[in-house]
Amino acid sequence: MNAINHYVEVGQAWANGQVKIGQGLFEAIRGLEQFDAGLIWDKSVEACQAAIQGNLDAEVAGTRILFEEVAPVNNLPAAALDVVKQMQAATAEVAQTQQTAVDNWFNLLRQIDVKNLPLAGH
Repeated sequence: MNAINHYVEVGQAWANGQVKIGQGLFEAIRGLEQFDAGLIWDKSVEACQAAIQGNLDAEVAGTRILFEEVAPVNNLPAAALDVVKQMQAATAEVAQTQQTAVDNWFNLLRQIDVKNLPLAGH
């Protein structure tokens, strides 16, 4: 039951974070007197990155809970424990690859200058 409670806590923290991200974005653009494509782009990229980062963090936390609960099981055969450790290492590697891809993607998005796009209002 402990793992389930931890998993629920991770899910709740993720959901609360998503709400805060959305509120922050709307607050940032609510008071604008004129359309500012650059500001809206920057805030949108920031909000999107925060949402995706929240998903990645929740994924890592969830798998950590799973592996912390499975590994210490009493009388687990050595071969099964070995498989769990291999899965844990593979999961960590996948999470790191996902993190690198997300970081690179958002670094690329931040390089886009939306002020010169046709619909930017300039």
